[in-house]
Amino acid sequence: MKTIQDLLTASRALLQDQMEPYRYPTADLIMGLNLGLTEAYRLRPDMFVRREVPFFTIADILNSHTLPQGYQSAFLYYMIGHVQLRDAEDTQDARAGVFINKFTTQLLGMA
Repeated sequence: MKTIQDLLTASRALLQDQMEPYRYPTADLIMGLNLGLTEAYRLRPDMFVRREVPFFTIADILNSHTLPQGYQSAFLYYMIGHVQLRDAEDTQDARAGVFINKFTTQLLGMA
């Protein structure tokens, strides 16, 4: 995944949200990515030693991103978990928790 659009495409595939109008707005997915980056800074500040935590907007969709190498899938899981937290269904809350826990596990390198 080289662009934010690549992350959005992958997240929409996992969310089964690939036809317009989208259930999850692009802005919400990007907000989830930004919150995931903030959470990554809290959990793993070493990932950002020589650079600032990136912040993305819709205008950045086609630009190459600067996510830490090897952690793109972790941020993908956080994005998915974040948007699913807004759903009112109990099953979605559990699913959102699984994705956010997967993000944390991948970031911390625990099996």
